Amino acid sequence: IVRPTHYPTVPSEGFWTDARVGHGFLVNADVKQLVDVAYDSAPWRTVLPTNMPGGGFDLMETLPAGQNESALQKEIQRQFGLVTHSEMREADVLRLAVNDSERLNLHVSVGGQPSVYANGAFNKPMNFVFKNQTLKDVAIHLENYFETPLTGASGLAGHYDFTFHVDYKLEREDLRQSLRDQLDQFGLELVPTNMPIEMLVVEKTK
Repeated sequence: IVRPTHYPTVPSEGFWTDARVGHGFLVNADVKQLVDVAYDSAPWRTVLPTNMPGGGFDLMETLPAGQNESALQKEIQRQFGLVTHSEMREADVLRLAVNDSERLNLHVSVGGQPSVYANGAFNKPMNFVFKNQTLKDVAIHLENYFETPLTGASGLAGHYDFTFHVDYKLEREDLRQSLRDQLDQFGLELVPTNMPIEMLVVEKTK
């Protein structure tokens, strides 16, 4: 269910979902946020048209888990005339690169079940643990902190174990710098570059 918001003064960050049943809601969201939810796409990997519809909307997800995304995509097309396709486009990205192979080799995985998990509560310092992960996997999970596309180091097929200390009390740029410092301790760095990446392109049909 997508309808004009009943709560225009409420911040639009109230999305909640229960993975077991697929229910959730989003209050006073703009159409761009609805697209992000429907396609599980990050804003920095999405290309929007210049004539995006305005206004705020409330979203209610009521279908079983796994069915809400496609239903929301159809509703976005019906109400707003928006369709999408994937396309390779040039974009500014951060490439995860090796700056010290000796330090990186200290974190070669000891094996075990691949996993990524967090120890701690939201808005408090926590550990972000990577077990038996590729550098591409690490880049994907760190991308949300930098709010820009990240790509893994090319030519490195190894698996690694890392633990990042994440303090959500830090300001955004301070948190990013903290993560950069920790990457350096692991023998890694983020290098700005421009390259083709897969983007979700949103188009208006009406």
